[in-house]
Amino acid sequence: MRPYHHPACLLASTLLTACASPPPAPITAPKAPPLRLGSVLLPGCLLPAPFLLAQAAVARATLTISVDAAGEVSAASMAESTGSAAVDAALPGAVLKCKFSPAFEIDASAPARKVVAEQRTLDLAWLPSAPAYSPHRCISPEYPHAARRAEETGRIVVLFRRDVAAGKIVSQLQADSPPLRTLRALTLNAVAACMAHDEVSTAVPADKVFSVMYDWRLQ
Repeated sequence: MRPYHHPACLLASTLLTACASPPPAPITAPKAPPLRLGSVLLPGCLLPAPFLLAQAAVARATLTISVDAAGEVSAASMAESTGSAAVDAALPGAVLKCKFSPAFEIDASAPARKVVAEQRTLDLAWLPSAPAYSPHRCISPEYPHAARRAEETGRIVVLFRRDVAAGKIVSQLQADSPPLRTLRALTLNAVAACMAHDEVSTAVPADKVFSVMYDWRLQ
């Protein structure tokens, strides 16, 4: 004869077994790595003198640089030669004076971004025939992150002249410049920052209007 088990006893046995089992481990989603945005070269970084750059076999250079959390360049070295020992020696010293918006990380679990140091490359190019008073005496600033996110592209022309009566360089956007909010301001700032170097501004012929063009293209 099979033993009889009251249904209440079976239910109690099941409950006791369930209570004795350890609870399942909580499922936690893997933590996403912080979003990292690199440093950005700011306007006003002066290239070596045109007569020196003219000695380079190519009008471009690549340097390996270290940018600290304050946006200062702590080290710079040539990644490849320009074909001129004099230019190769001058470019790292010029880049050491550049200023950057430092790199930073954004962690979803933190309320603020974290500024960090980084090592990176810096690609330079210059116009071999640029006059001494051209804003192209300075390295073109890099795309700001905001302009990249907005996918701003276009050609912006700035008109400038040395106003002798006012004793300063005055500049303005050409009327048909595209309505690129971030890049318009950056381009004007690039001209003003380069003209802040006396060797550039004093070379501008007095009371004549000149133009400089910046082509902004996303890679």
